[in-house]
Amino acid sequence: EGFKDGRLNLYRLFILRGVQQLAKSRIISYIVPMSLLADDFSKPVREYLLDENDILTIEAFPQKDDPKRRVFVEAKLSTCVAAIRRKPGSGRLTVTTHAAADFDKNSPSYQTSSTQLHSVFRRHVVIPTVSEEEWLTMQRIFGHPDWPTLSDVADIYVGEIFDNAPNRKFLSDDPVGPIVLRGANLDRYLLREKATQGAPRYLREKAFNSGKGKAGKSELRQFDRIGIQRGSAVDNWRRLIGAIVPPGHYCFDTVLLVRARLIPLRVILGVINSDLWEWRFRCTSMTNHVNEYDLADLAIPPTLTDLKNHPAAILDDHVKVLLRASSANVRRSEWQDVREDSVDKLIDTSVFEAYGVSQADRKTILESLRRQTAVRVRSTESNE
Repeated sequence: EGFKDGRLNLYRLFILRGVQQLAKSRIISYIVPMSLLADDFSKPVREYLLDENDILTIEAFPQKDDPKRRVFVEAKLSTCVAAIRRKPGSGRLTVTTHAAADFDKNSPSYQTSSTQLHSVFRRHVVIPTVSEEEWLTMQRIFGHPDWPTLSDVADIYVGEIFDNAPNRKFLSDDPVGPIVLRGANLDRYLLREKATQGAPRYLREKAFNSGKGKAGKSELRQFDRIGIQRGSAVDNWRRLIGAIVPPGHYCFDTVLLVRARLIPLRVILGVINSDLWEWRFRCTSMTNHVNEYDLADLAIPPTLTDLKNHPAAILDDHVKVLLRASSANVRRSEWQDVREDSVDKLIDTSVFEAYGVSQADRKTILESLRRQTAVRVRSTESNE
């Protein structure tokens, strides 16, 4: 019954049926969407394959934006080839990630196991597309079972207003009430008065609160929250983009909201916008969205949960300064020239230090982010 949860996709049924018909120790292979590796709907199938059978190899082909380099020219789809053995065997899984549609022997690869994956990803186990060096780095930094996760210290949920037919009666193009914020109203640390995309929509507040205002989410509007852009294209220079949403604001479902409960708000804002979490998110995200399950399991050092602790106090001070400073101090592209002693960079340094990231691991992370930038540039050039 658990395999029927969520949006049904036929490839998952084919995998299950194929594995069930295999003789013990026999192997079957499928070419399927890369969503098998990480998305929420595929979670029961993924756990079944990892825990009750053996995934021997994953050959991942994340490129989907460039028709000349993706696996299927006619389909804009990230793809993977999975080899699966019936019932447990060695328990070792080899994951290789290719830049284009070819099997390249020089592509980054790593080995792991179900046990190792469960040690880093607690409630939502995923299969990252990383190198051996990155996988070891991720285990060292985020493999702390005694650390709280974001869902332990904060509420995470999508904006309270869905721009759909049932809510149309509450919305207007005319300024009849408060504006409803959308993802395009959010930038790193800063809230834009005018969205970069889409015409402004306004809420018939009295009618909405009368009809839906008693829902659980409505009570959280009285708090400062962090809004994160949910639309997060793979080729964006940043995929985690968060800003403080002041009390009383309404948000569309294109905004993922984080209400801090057991961690200072500015501290978690700095963590969300940091290089470290950007890298960690990119290693496991397989869609063009930021979902609750993408962030819920991310471990947080206990030293960041209380301003009495020096690491939390330092990070809080840096973010406070940045929020008061000129917007020119906030990075908005990989090409922006920002001094190493800028507050934005100091925030990154504070987050790395709070997580106990070594200089070697920090170098691995920053090189990975730069490499992804270079891939985006090449992809853009090939499409021109």
